[in-house]
Amino acid sequence: MGTQETRLKSTARRNRYKELLDRGAKIESKAENESAVVSLQKITDVAKCADDLNAQGRFQDRIENTTEVVMDAQVTKMAHELLASIVQTLENTEISDDEFVGAINRLIGCNKDWDKLAEIAGTISKTFTYSQTLFGTFEENSVIPPKKVKERRVIAQTKNSQQAKPSAVTQQEKQDQQQAKSINQLINHINKLYKENNEEPLPYYKLIIDPQNFMCTVQNAFKISFLFRDDAIVIEEDESGYPTVRPVKQGEVGANFGEGTRQLISNLNVKLCDEMIKRYNIKQSMIPWTD
Repeated sequence: MGTQETRLKSTARRNRYKELLDRGAKIESKAENESAVVSLQKITDVAKCADDLNAQGRFQDRIENTTEVVMDAQVTKMAHELLASIVQTLENTEISDDEFVGAINRLIGCNKDWDKLAEIAGTISKTFTYSQTLFGTFEENSVIPPKKVKERRVIAQTKNSQQAKPSAVTQQEKQDQQQAKSINQLINHINKLYKENNEEPLPYYKLIIDPQNFMCTVQNAFKISFLFRDDAIVIEEDESGYPTVRPVKQGEVGANFGEGTRQLISNLNVKLCDEMIKRYNIKQSMIPWTD
């Protein structure tokens, strides 16, 4: 997708967001003269349109055009505020006592047939359970039980007791060594795949996705982020705009974002993985080992 086409689509989405904000202002101005059901339906339509706009565009496009993200948040906030005002209006609705008494009188009639009202109340009110007492009346004595005094527990120290040494540091060192070993194995494996691919960049999703296990896919993406952070790989885009991975060449240190902190944001979900599995015809994971 070209840069010019991306900008045009982003501009179109921003115009749609402006229209949604205008619709929200009109809903708010007409809320007093419309029923709550009509207002709620209009708010629902605005929220659905905002969801459709949010689903359009790639994740990278939203990073480059943050105005869309801000406008989407404004529409969401507006919808929540409109809903809150309508709910508050419904809660403040009061029933006139005179109308309530008049409705009861019309129901029971001149003969004061209260059984009619009882039949209606019985269908909407819960009856309480009760039972007759079998033991007659009794007197209740309010006796305050005495408080129990807790004795302090005395811990006896043995003569041969030894101070326990912390083992957390040793365990942390072992974990760090295992993690470093796993990262080195992954670097060597990517170099091997890169050479087998005629030194062409490897598709990012084809590299990390395990079609049999989504959690392994997440774990592989996590490992790749370490390599990107340490400047061991370069992530670029192919002609279709999808990310690719290749090893860093000599003289390319800092090729990702120059000097400073680097991070990799990967938006993964099951639906995206299924689409990439079909796109790249993934049969098995390219990263076979697991920690």
